[in-house]
Amino acid sequence: MSDIRTIEETYSVFAQWLGIPEAREELLGLIPEATQQQIRDRFYCDLAFGTGGLRGVMGAGTNRMNAPVVAMATQGLANYIRRVAGRKRPVAVVCYDARHNSPLFAQVTAEVFAGNGFVAHLFKQLRLTPEISFAVRELGADVGVMITASHNPPEYNGYKAYGADGGQMIAPHDVGVIAEVRKIASLSQVNRMPLKAARSRGLIQMIGAEMDRKYLTAVAKASLDPKGNQRNGASVAIVYSPLHGVGGTLAKKALNMWGFSRVHEVASEIYPDPDFTNVKSANPENREAFEGALKLMEKTRADIAVASDPDADRMGMVARDGQGRPQFLTGNQMAAVFAYYQCETLSAAKRMPPNPLMVSTIVTSDLYPKIGEAYGVEVVKTLTGFKWIGNVATVQDELRAAGKPAKTFLFGCEESYGYLFGTHCRDKDGIVSLCMAAEIARWAKERGQTIPDLLDVLYQRFGVFDESQVSVYMRGETGMQRIQAIMARLRAKPPRELAGRKVAGMTDFYEVAFKDANGRTIRGPKQLPEANVLLFEFEGGSKVVARPSGTEPKIKFYFNLCDTQGAPFASAGEVSRRKKALAQFAARVKDAFLDYAGTRD
Repeated sequence: MSDIRTIEETYSVFAQWLGIPEAREELLGLIPEATQQQIRDRFYCDLAFGTGGLRGVMGAGTNRMNAPVVAMATQGLANYIRRVAGRKRPVAVVCYDARHNSPLFAQVTAEVFAGNGFVAHLFKQLRLTPEISFAVRELGADVGVMITASHNPPEYNGYKAYGADGGQMIAPHDVGVIAEVRKIASLSQVNRMPLKAARSRGLIQMIGAEMDRKYLTAVAKASLDPKGNQRNGASVAIVYSPLHGVGGTLAKKALNMWGFSRVHEVASEIYPDPDFTNVKSANPENREAFEGALKLMEKTRADIAVASDPDADRMGMVARDGQGRPQFLTGNQMAAVFAYYQCETLSAAKRMPPNPLMVSTIVTSDLYPKIGEAYGVEVVKTLTGFKWIGNVATVQDELRAAGKPAKTFLFGCEESYGYLFGTHCRDKDGIVSLCMAAEIARWAKERGQTIPDLLDVLYQRFGVFDESQVSVYMRGETGMQRIQAIMARLRAKPPRELAGRKVAGMTDFYEVAFKDANGRTIRGPKQLPEANVLLFEFEGGSKVVARPSGTEPKIKFYFNLCDTQGAPFASAGEVSRRKKALAQFAARVKDAFLDYAGTRD
């Protein structure tokens, strides 16, 4: 993938693309009304193949998602995998979601793998992201590609690349793949075998129902109390929505296998729809995504409502509190409840494995490691992105295989509603997560509690936490430049105080060092790779994090505030008072930081 082009270079590439049949008609239709800026936006650079693959608006152009871009990216990926795979005929797995052009892009991907001598296992029908991670591992494949843009708007699509362990690639493989993709400048460098010919030669093989069965069986093994679910799962009423994504293909089957028979699907949202017609948001992080689920929750008097995002690797939840009121849980709150249930259940049953390990990220709640510490479970923090969490599990497997001391991976989580229980795959899994949410709802109900009650138990024991996130979209070439300027300004002149509270210092993950408010390095380097992330720490444990998104044209700010002084607290009333005061402080910090960062200019 190339750097930013000059005006002359942009129009030269534009002219070349007029000769590509798949693009010609769209571009000719664009010419009469196109401004120079519109053409430049499509061609000023190549759509970046980042560490997770591709993601962008669909359309003709080098800075768009389309069949030629997918073909060239796959050729670069195939070149790299062939070099490192260590076998004559490498194996690939290709899957796709319900978005516009996803079947086409998946077919192109499989055809390019076949054209390069790979055996490509292509899913017959749309399926979910965690299933391709599972399938790569199950089939012993060298590489996997998932065509999806997750929860992005309908005009987007994407391309996720997976390594042989079923996780998204990290160094050195991600860097190696990017280097090979950058070498592919035209379709003349692409080897592609048509689907019919590739199938006749056994180079494209279709997979489906049998892989579903194996995946669902693996997911069921994550349950900590299968007998309890089979005995009393019908006591829990569940509302489910896939938000017009692919989750509806397997979610209800998984819940039924776990023992939950009272599953009410949101009828208007259950079928895949690339336009997300009946939802205000296809992102379960957003409350408006639950509008249909909440209506059905009220009608059925369900205990919980769960929704998966369009590729079903993430999930959100609404749960009734002790007064029967629906309460929306944040990603951090669900992570805390999941961790607590895992630790409490395994400890109570004396089934905690040796050297237990849970994994989160640098932007995930600090309540999570407090829970782990209380139960003797080590908690490791990684950079943002589930590929880092999955890699921790892979490293432990490799240590164990080599006969070296290793830890037992229990659970991984990130604040953006991604969770993994067990090791059946190496990516976040919305299906196993919603099944575990149902199990916890049943467990709490048997004890006269609700899931929000469990949160209050944690707050009383460890302190109160208030976490939120703000994403500021800055699109196009000017948006990218503005994001870079904001990070440079924060790095050069970090805030010394926010909302009347002193900022103790800043961790710059580019320099991998902590600096105090005066810019002095006061502690050694972190044991994490370099990343464009800034973490500002308050005295007392609260923090604010700034980082550009790796998949969307936006900058993200994480506000993770806490009040742990004096914990455990003596009463529920004290918890309520502290929560209210912390929420007020959090609002002031958010306003102050966004103003300081210059996002409101």
